[in-house]
Amino acid sequence: MFQAGSDGWDSLTTRLPNYRYCGIGVTAMASVLCLLSIAVDRYTAIVYPLRYNAIMTLSRARRLTVIIWVMSLVLYLVIPCLWHNEWEDIPDRDCLYVKVMKREYLGGVNNPMFVLATIFIMCLYGRIFYIAHKRGKEDPIGQFVPRNSLEVDLKIAKMAAIVLGIFVFCWFPFVAIVSIQVYGDLVYSEPMNEANSYVTNLLFVNSAVNPVVYAFRSETFMTEFRKLLHIKEKPQTNVQAPAPVIFSTMNTTDTAL
Repeated sequence: MFQAGSDGWDSLTTRLPNYRYCGIGVTAMASVLCLLSIAVDRYTAIVYPLRYNAIMTLSRARRLTVIIWVMSLVLYLVIPCLWHNEWEDIPDRDCLYVKVMKREYLGGVNNPMFVLATIFIMCLYGRIFYIAHKRGKEDPIGQFVPRNSLEVDLKIAKMAAIVLGIFVFCWFPFVAIVSIQVYGDLVYSEPMNEANSYVTNLLFVNSAVNPVVYAFRSETFMTEFRKLLHIKEKPQTNVQAPAPVIFSTMNTTDTAL
């Protein structure tokens, strides 16, 4: 095992893995917040369809995008870079995430942010599908709502829910292992560190799967794909619905990681 020989090199060897983990953390948090914003956007479109365009304006979507990235950068880049374990604080000189980052940061900021945001998103989607199923052709106050508008909103919500499901499937094992290590004082447990290394691979699977989901659920992509294979496309009627402002403006989850 390499032993650092100078203070400058000690600082560098600590910061290099720290920067790597910060990069992953920033993009992961941005992904979670984008998924949360999409959930709020779809909830607004389905619960308040007649006021959607007035509530979800493009300027608000842009401001929200800036807030998402500022929060992600502050919480997962600035704070960890200023507050992390030094090289001499790591007895075995192993650059694992749970060893490089402060335990207080992992237990008080990193894991709670991920879990709370994910739970809130799931609650929103549960409410979305419940309202859509219950409402039918009329909204809660009895005003007529076009069925094709509801279908488009639900289609976008379903795609976002699929992306969320894949995200949770790929990230939950990692967050669970880190939580067990942090709250159970098992940071230096060899079996837990080995499990941590395995579940880390799922994070990269998430990056590979998201673009595929977006592509194959995109009508534009599928139209071009059918043309390439000379498959005759079924005629479809034009559907008009409120433009998903948040979804179109902050569609960054496929490239974030």
